[in-house]
Amino acid sequence: MLLKKICLLSIAVGTLSACGSTPTWEKAGATMDERDNLISKCRYQIGINKVDEDEREALLSDCLRAEGYRLVEKD
Repeated sequence: MLLKKICLLSIAVGTLSACGSTPTWEKAGATMDERDNLISKCRYQIGINKVDEDEREALLSDCLRAEGYRLVEKD
């Protein structure tokens, strides 16, 4: 299941980057500072749990999605 999420995330990011736009995490009503703080918090939690390197991006994505953020395409 985790491998499937990683593959899907890789495909999604690869597809978006091929279009020349940069995907960003966004949440209605949230500021960039709030987003950046949450990313830092999620990375810290992942780090203290000694998660394998190949699982970190998927867990970061799950953490942000759990807080209501979505990866959206930016021009």
